[in-house]
Amino acid sequence: MIPFDYFTLALDIYTRNDLQQILKHANVLHGNTYSINKVITAIQTSRVGVLPQLSCKKGDLVEIKLCLNKNPIPQYINCPPPPPNTACPTNVNFV
Repeated sequence: MIPFDYFTLALDIYTRNDLQQILKHANVLHGNTYSINKVITAIQTSRVGVLPQLSCKKGDLVEIKLCLNKNPIPQYINCPPPPPNTACPTNVNFV
C-alpha cells in the first residue's frame, strides 16, 4: 500500500465505524463518568467486535485505538494493553 491508500483506509474505517456513534448508542455520553468495562463492551459488541486500546490521562479517557493486522485487506484485531503510563483506572471521565 502507498501512503495515500493508508489515508483512504483510515477515512473509510472512520466513516463505517464512528466510535462517537457507537458509544452514544451504548449511552456513553460526553461529560459523564463510566466504568472502563462499559466503554470496552460498547465497542466489542458493536460491528467493530474487537478489544480496543484505551488511553487515559488523570482519569480522563483521551484516546481510543482500534488495531488492524497487516494483511493486504486489513482486518480488525484485538489491541495490546496500553503502556502503563496511559492505562485507565476502573472508572473514567468521558470528556
